Amino acid sequence: MTGAPTPNPPGRKAKGPDPKRKRVSGVLVVYHRYTYPRFADAATINHHIGAIEQYSAHNVWSVNAELGFPRGLAELEFDAIVLHYSVFGMSSDNYMLDDEWWEYLSSTQAHLTAFFQDEYIRNGQRYRMLDAYEFDCVFTLLEPSQFAATYAGRTSVPTIVWSLAGYVSDDVVGAAQKFALPDAQRPVDVSYRGRPLFPYMGRGGLEKSQIATGFAAAAKGSGLVLDIDGSVGGRIYGDDWWRLLGRSKAALGVEAGVSVFDVDDVVFPEYLRRLDANPDLTVDDMADVLAPHEDRILYRTISPRHFEAAAFGVCQVLFEGRYSGHMQPMVHYLPLRKDFSNADEVIAQLKDAALRGEIVATARRDLVDSGEFGYSRLAAQYDGVLADAGITPRRNPDDDAVVAAVLRRDRVRRRLEWTRRYAIKMPVEGIYNRTFARLRDLAATRRTR
Repeated sequence: MTGAPTPNPPGRKAKGPDPKRKRVSGVLVVYHRYTYPRFADAATINHHIGAIEQYSAHNVWSVNAELGFPRGLAELEFDAIVLHYSVFGMSSDNYMLDDEWWEYLSSTQAHLTAFFQDEYIRNGQRYRMLDAYEFDCVFTLLEPSQFAATYAGRTSVPTIVWSLAGYVSDDVVGAAQKFALPDAQRPVDVSYRGRPLFPYMGRGGLEKSQIATGFAAAAKGSGLVLDIDGSVGGRIYGDDWWRLLGRSKAALGVEAGVSVFDVDDVVFPEYLRRLDANPDLTVDDMADVLAPHEDRILYRTISPRHFEAAAFGVCQVLFEGRYSGHMQPMVHYLPLRKDFSNADEVIAQLKDAALRGEIVATARRDLVDSGEFGYSRLAAQYDGVLADAGITPRRNPDDDAVVAAVLRRDRVRRRLEWTRRYAIKMPVEGIYNRTFARLRDLAATRRTR
């Protein structure tokens, strides 16, 4: 169902508006989520998808591209369209949109915005797509100091906005109220869940596993109760994750992101070439390729994990870093050197309940209770972009009914096509084999985050 974007579509802005299309006052958000039963998904992705619809001053409608293009949309012209980062899959050269989506995007006059995360590979394809479809705005995890080396220097996109990987959601605050135990009743002193990343992400990608093994070794014999798992299989989701946070006095953590941003599309292709010959390829095996690119472009950021820990009253023990300038050592977290040379000092600090309480209270105040990092901030950023483009919120009571009718009319056809694609043409056992194969592919992609 996915397809590559048209290499050189005709300039959409030069065409002018299509008089046959009905103008709709509002924003269309296009995202992609798998619809398999019991599909385990990170809550932060869904929170991010829903942020604009929940908090924007504009009318907003959201469509899951997993079921294909709702053909009735071709009859509508929106003020603006957002492509959420979930449609830019990393597991193949194609994005998660079929040809009909690309045809629609090449003909619309809507203000186009792309939200990106995990944007450190296949950059040439991304830049070509942005220019070919004349995107008006990009939301990126790159800080402004890195714009010249990336989007500003390699595309014609006029507006580039720095945003965060995730924010504080109402669900997180509610989960903390439900699952967080009083500090004295928490049975786990230090918890952690992480996973090793792929070699093409650079040495920074090793930090998620290094902090787990290094701290566990340093804390041996300290008397601390640990619940640390740095393996792929150790990942947990949903209420299980909330329960772990709620039972933990402290948690380990690192900056999100990678140390190699493959802006020239050199590292990732070479990784794939070498992987064919060596399935057990390591960072050391890639050292000659990685070295010129390590930390050349800064791609590190504060992550939703840090906001979750703050909401749950968990004292964070973090590798030293910038954390987007929003977390300060010995104010919001206990800093752990990456060579673990101060591990004994950190362990002693963890045993100081008063110090832990002070750090927890400050992190909660600044990162959660201040409201500065709620998802409304993301929506306000986007609304500001539209305002600068001359697009103001206009409420037309008929628009909701029109869009709902279009999506409802086409949903049956799209659901039938999805069923035919994944089920009817396969025997029952094939359904499960195909589903699990897709999930394995997705899991491989998710490991890069």
